[in-house]
Amino acid sequence: KLEHCIRTELDETVPRAFGVLKPLKVEITNFPADKASSGIELVVPNHPKKPELGEHKILFTKVVYVEKSDFRAVDEKGYYGLAPGKTAMLRYAYPITVTKVENDPTTGEAATLYCTYDPERSSKPKG
Repeated sequence: KLEHCIRTELDETVPRAFGVLKPLKVEITNFPADKASSGIELVVPNHPKKPELGEHKILFTKVVYVEKSDFRAVDEKGYYGLAPGKTAMLRYAYPITVTKVENDPTTGEAATLYCTYDPERSSKPKG
């Protein structure tokens, strides 16, 4: 109950930040060459439900990291994360589609996802 109270209070008052605890490398294969060194600047809210808390800038770059748990080697009905051949939305950025998976030779787990992004789309892809 204490944790719930703390989460409720923090949800109302604390600006958000991005963090990845178990990173999985994602390389954007169609990233514009002229933006490779500088990235694409995006403006994101400090809180998704409270615009009065302001905004900050982040960079969308050729290499980004997602949580390992946001990827599955085998897609399943009802799963909305990344899988081979599937499109998913990066929060506050663009939809990306997994085109290739490179596995770690030692563990067999995904080590790098190669993806394309669609700079023209801003709505969430379905399923």
